[in-house]
Amino acid sequence: EKSHYNQNKSQLSFSFMFPSHKGTKLFFYDHVSFKCLHLAKDEVEDLGLKGRGFCLSSDDKNLVYISYDNPNELMIYSIKSKKIEKLKKFDSPITSLQLFDKDSKILLNLSENDGKISKLVEFDRKTAEIRDFNAISGEVKQFNFSPNEKLLAYVAGKYPLTLNVYDFESNTVKKCFDSWAGLSILRWSEDGKSIYISAIHYILHEFKLDNMQRIELKNEKNEKISAY
Repeated sequence: EKSHYNQNKSQLSFSFMFPSHKGTKLFFYDHVSFKCLHLAKDEVEDLGLKGRGFCLSSDDKNLVYISYDNPNELMIYSIKSKKIEKLKKFDSPITSLQLFDKDSKILLNLSENDGKISKLVEFDRKTAEIRDFNAISGEVKQFNFSPNEKLLAYVAGKYPLTLNVYDFESNTVKKCFDSWAGLSILRWSEDGKSIYISAIHYILHEFKLDNMQRIELKNEKNEKISAY
């Protein structure tokens, strides 16, 4: 999740990277400049995008993100035409987002009441309709759909923070574990059976849904893996 790339003697610090779904492109997010960059032929290409919460569509054609200049604005970038458009301006700042339902909808976390309240809403790209996402409640910090979109992992609460999994088919919430430390880097395994998350001094953990166990991940030197 963390990488450094040196170009023209200037170092860029990437907070995360994400490959295209077809595996033909690789994108990076520079958390210092808030820019989204593209790695092509061992060279970093600046896409001219500045924002947060970059999310790649499943067809690898668009990047959806939060505007840097105005966090209330949801933007979309066409990778082919390199055209930037504003999808929607919300009444409250957007803190995170994710595409789902074949990229036709976007789940957004809005910050209300000067950041004291978070609210999940569902934005329909075709109709521009906004609906409250009532499947889960509470102070949601971040979220991520499973590969088949049948489950939604999310971190909620203040302290302790709680990792939960919502099942859309059974309409139930499964509590995974509490943490007094920060919980971040919320990712699913490709088979949807595990959740990868940083917890307790930002060490990466794997949470297995089948036996509800959490294990610390280690490298080939048997060292704990830091998320930062």
